[in-house]
Amino acid sequence: SWIRNLSAWKAWPEYRRWWFRVADRRAARRASRLLANSVAVARDYERWAGLVEGAVEVVFNGV
Repeated sequence: SWIRNLSAWKAWPEYRRWWFRVADRRAARRASRLLANSVAVARDYERWAGLVEGAVEVVFNGV
């Protein structure tokens, strides 16, 4: 699974849905690998999905 954005947009009223966090947590548990394009995005997603730090690998843009 590839993560490209910080989770802050999920709190915007027009995008807020009760199932976002539930779906992200379930998807994260089922994925064989989790990749993000920056350290900030990786740590943010780990907090959002309730994962341990380091669960999301970082592959920087352009690599």
